[in-house]
Amino acid sequence: MRDPTGLYRTTVDRGPTPTVTVRPQPLDVHVGQGGEAIRNAYGEHQSERPGPGVTTQEIRQYVPGDSVRRIDWKATARLADVYVRETQGETDRRTALVVDHRGRMAVGPPGETMLDYAREVAVGIVRTAADRNDPIDFDAVGREGVTESVRSNTTTEPHAQTEAALYDLVPTADEAAYGAQSASRVRAIADRIEGDDSAFARVLGAYVGDPIRYVRRARADPLVGSVRRIRNRIETGGLVVIATSDDEPAALREAVKTAIAGGGRAMVFLTPRCLFESTDVTDLDGAYDRYLAFEQLRRDLDAHPRVTALEVAPETRVDAVLAHRRERPAAVR
Repeated sequence: MRDPTGLYRTTVDRGPTPTVTVRPQPLDVHVGQGGEAIRNAYGEHQSERPGPGVTTQEIRQYVPGDSVRRIDWKATARLADVYVRETQGETDRRTALVVDHRGRMAVGPPGETMLDYAREVAVGIVRTAADRNDPIDFDAVGREGVTESVRSNTTTEPHAQTEAALYDLVPTADEAAYGAQSASRVRAIADRIEGDDSAFARVLGAYVGDPIRYVRRARADPLVGSVRRIRNRIETGGLVVIATSDDEPAALREAVKTAIAGGGRAMVFLTPRCLFESTDVTDLDGAYDRYLAFEQLRRDLDAHPRVTALEVAPETRVDAVLAHRRERPAAVR
């Protein structure tokens, strides 16, 4: 601040600069199995293990290792011994959220891509964890590895930080975006010009550089590699939540297999490409046939007792495609 004559000046700290976050309107997200919507999919899934849910299974005596939060004080007072309440719900183990934002997730109209729907589900999971004060780790997976990581034990606001990171995600460039150049050749050129400030290097860098900053790069399939590191980090039996597409079934199966290694559990949210590629009503027959193939993949994954596989897609598109069940003998159900 200055006086009118300019003789005096002082500085006053008015606090941090405010920020404004503009978020899109919620999408008409369908989360379900075989075309049937599942309510409260964000964390209300059932477990074969007792957990901090809402439906009481039984009252039993306290044993060393039980959480004090599960003590049923009414039963303890009535029975003159310490009893705990076991409930049916999600487990109380650490959850790791993995969101795929490779170029394949860019399929769909602007604002309604597979990544947009995967993000909507992921935000719901994070908000549910925040409401219950549950720890959750987050990794975003790009074309060459992990692009963003948030650890619940390294920040005071992990849920808010994770949600902000989710809204910042954009699809990374696929190898096909480089034309005839192979990915290894492009990376080799990028490595050679790294640190070069010449005009030539700056121009060339625009063609071979990836604007995404990678936290960790994966030598093999980035989704499988990311899940493997997560499984090695979280405790035995932890839950790994994966939001991705059905583009590469073999790699997807390997990622799920890795997630459940050592007694772990996996929850997979899949965006069927066939429900995002075209909205032309004349192609509904083809979309329905591709959806049947997707549903078989989803069922194969879901058949494992420690895996829950769900579809994520526009509700109107699901309704339009599955309306053909009335005319086709091979129904999804």
